[in-house]
Amino acid sequence: MENPYKSKLPNDVNYFIAGYLLIIAIASVLGNAILIITSLRRFSKLKAPEFLLVNLALSDLLGAIFMYPLSIVSAFSHEWLGGELTCAYYGLMGFLHGGASITTFMLLAIVRCIISFSAHYPRKWLTRKKLLIIIALVWIHSLWWALMPLWGCGKYGPEPHGLSCTLAWGELREAGGLSFIFSSFAFMLVFPAIVIVTCYTCIACRLSSQHRRTEGCRRMSHQIRVVQRVVLMAVLMSAGFLVAWIPYAAVSFWLIFNPTSPLPPVVSLLPTLFAKSATTFNPIILYIMSSHFRCNARKLVADVCLGVKASVATAETSLQHECEIMSNDNALS
Repeated sequence: MENPYKSKLPNDVNYFIAGYLLIIAIASVLGNAILIITSLRRFSKLKAPEFLLVNLALSDLLGAIFMYPLSIVSAFSHEWLGGELTCAYYGLMGFLHGGASITTFMLLAIVRCIISFSAHYPRKWLTRKKLLIIIALVWIHSLWWALMPLWGCGKYGPEPHGLSCTLAWGELREAGGLSFIFSSFAFMLVFPAIVIVTCYTCIACRLSSQHRRTEGCRRMSHQIRVVQRVVLMAVLMSAGFLVAWIPYAAVSFWLIFNPTSPLPPVVSLLPTLFAKSATTFNPIILYIMSSHFRCNARKLVADVCLGVKASVATAETSLQHECEIMSNDNALS
């Protein structure tokens, strides 16, 4: 019987996968760590959307730390290491972090929609305590779904190429797991995607209406442009996550309904690699589009590289002053 945990790919491809995942892991850890640290440095000033962005960064960071090293070592070894036990662990972690990310994206869209349509910022509703409770519920919700395959609703298993683990899509039909598959897709992908698209469509209509009404007011037009840029960043982050994961979902559905016509290992591999790259998207988008985050990131790197040397004290003070000025217009409000 063929070993399901043995790589079905040429050795050169295995080495490519290991190198690719190593680059993704390093970029994800560095980018998301910088995002979290720069946010914690100004914790007292964080607003509701920023708390949710920190949760996204935390999810991506933990995923990169607790998942990618196992994939990298397995790719170098040309087989999945640890067998069934580590396969279940890897599948659970992937489900957990993927679910936490898309649920947080959905909440981010809802929060921005509430802010956009409220005449006054809903501070009483969006308190820090309530946000932390909501974030905790996001992780509990995702963990509950991730544990279900271990409770008998489906199972985790190796992917067709043999170097990663997820839900055993091809076996779920025989195991009577179709109800779990459809419910998980509905609540962990389709429903959040619909909410995200609906919320940002409503925000776009609202901003367009405000722009027409305030076209002659220079100050209001500037404020609207700032909000538009912030919303665009959130849209790009959400779109990046969905675009990265939808091909993987399509391949998964193919494996469910065509168990006798499996895809070539390389074909099933590409969506997997693309989905894993999603952990790097948010810091890159923020660095490109937010001068406030870019400035704080530069200052953090300067602090780490240069320490507290007296010779750079003046430069650091100037950079800190610049960041504070930028925060007035470019903070993720």
